[in-house]
Amino acid sequence: MVAIDILLVEDNSSDAELSLRAIKKYDSGLQVLHLEDGEKVLHFIKNSKDKYNINSLKLIILDLKIPKINGLEVLAFIKESSQFKNTPIVMLTSSMEEKDIEAAFKKGVNSYLVKPMIYEEYTKMMHEMLQYWIDYYHNSQQDE
Repeated sequence: MVAIDILLVEDNSSDAELSLRAIKKYDSGLQVLHLEDGEKVLHFIKNSKDKYNINSLKLIILDLKIPKINGLEVLAFIKESSQFKNTPIVMLTSSMEEKDIEAAFKKGVNSYLVKPMIYEEYTKMMHEMLQYWIDYYHNSQQDE
């Protein structure tokens, strides 16, 4: 069974590569599963018990505008799932539209981040986000 620390949902291959590189630079030991569309995420959620150890899942990084099933629908589905409802979800997207931000928070996203266009800023933002949510995960595990 494969342990996963982070689920990265990103359809843009360049952005996915930037995110994966930033995650590995932050902590090379983190196991990341990268999925490209909402349909694959729903399949993962429904069928993860057999192939993946999802008990180790610390964070879901979700793009808003993904093919087949958009990020808001995926977010709602994840929040309704008993096994993932407490997993922090960060919406990492290029949309700065107020309606998208409001909709994401109404559906239960934990953070909404807009992708920086400059590589160094993207990496810095990813590291700060990872530090916050990975530390949050470790602290919440100690409280139990």
